[in-house]
Amino acid sequence: MSIDIDAIRQKIALEFNQFIPPNDPILMTVFLSDTVLNSALKTLREHQNQMVNYILTARNDMVEEEKKAAGKLITEAAIYIQKEINEEVQKNLNSISEQMKSYELSLSKISIIKSNVDEKMEIFLKKIRNYMVFIGASLLANILVFFTLIIHYYLH
Repeated sequence: MSIDIDAIRQKIALEFNQFIPPNDPILMTVFLSDTVLNSALKTLREHQNQMVNYILTARNDMVEEEKKAAGKLITEAAIYIQKEINEEVQKNLNSISEQMKSYELSLSKISIIKSNVDEKMEIFLKKIRNYMVFIGASLLANILVFFTLIIHYYLH
């Protein structure tokens, strides 16, 4: 947007019957102010575009980091669960094998083993539930951060 000096001079001449020379200091000041303002606006737009690009890049980086963190968390939880299951299965198989070799199992020993397995399974299930709650909370937090970034981006 540039000021048309000749149009301004012509309008003043017609409306006010005053002639303004092309090199009038006031007219030059207005022209200079317009030029400085346009330059400042251009610089401001460039900075704004840079900030938008920076925000988009940062948001994308955060989303990628959140995906990596969620993937790592899920993988670690799955490995932990698999390890716990394998340990419990191996413990139970060893226990049953020892009991079968001894031929001296009684009804009371079997009920004791069953209660131990039930207790360990309850503990194991509690651990699984805790990890699932943690995973759910983490995913919810990531989703909330993502939507917060989106809202922040659109508000600013």
